[in-house]
Amino acid sequence: MRSLQALAVPFLSLGVTLYYVYMIWATLGVSFFGGKINELTIDGLIVINDDYSRDWVWLGCNDYGGALYTWFAIMALNDWQLIQQMYGHTIDPIGGKPVATFIFFTGFLVMSYYSILNILIAFIIDAYSQL
Repeated sequence: MRSLQALAVPFLSLGVTLYYVYMIWATLGVSFFGGKINELTIDGLIVINDDYSRDWVWLGCNDYGGALYTWFAIMALNDWQLIQQMYGHTIDPIGGKPVATFIFFTGFLVMSYYSILNILIAFIIDAYSQL
């Protein structure tokens, strides 16, 4: 019980930090990719690669809620390469591999997944070392 009490404040600060990372990338995603992922885009991608589904239209940064959902799916490493390629096709329909989307999505993964995960592990180790 003491370990949970010791971790309450660090987990709250970690959650706030993670929300700020999500908020920054969601705002950038809506401004860069807003309105570009729709049914026509998904239908074109299904013709190219059958790994895509019509349900992927929800992974569009068309609004703030959709952007938060997209970044959560990416942070969970849920086919993040395919999502990055989907956004790449919106910028460059022929090649579909522009460097800008790769840097944008990889930057989010580094900031959210690897950095936040390391902070989480540091909080847990610190809480258990104080007991």
